[in-house]
Amino acid sequence: MTTSAAVLIIELQRWLEKKKLTSGAILYTQWDWRIMEPITGRGKGIGINAPVTLTMEGSPLGYSLSYGPESVADRKLVDDFNGFLEERGYYVEIGYTWSFHFYPTEQSERYTAHKAGSA
Repeated sequence: MTTSAAVLIIELQRWLEKKKLTSGAILYTQWDWRIMEPITGRGKGIGINAPVTLTMEGSPLGYSLSYGPESVADRKLVDDFNGFLEERGYYVEIGYTWSFHFYPTEQSERYTAHKAGSA
């Protein structure tokens, strides 16, 4: 069962705090991101259908998601993050290098394609 977007935001904020990754991190509801994306993201509509969006710059997590982990510690962080999301029924797609969009995995062809591409 997929966690609601509101609960995901709360739990993701707690996870980021626990990992000391909150500096520069902003979480958006789908509604908020639809308002902010034209302002912050060039107006290309990236991620506007995601129930939850996270923006972050200068974070080891953001860098590793966007460009790939550079160390064993970075790989563990990414694996922990993906595990956290999967436990709640979500996966992440990268929008811009600084924006990460969360979608439910249930009944999602995009998730199947996403998992096949990361194998």
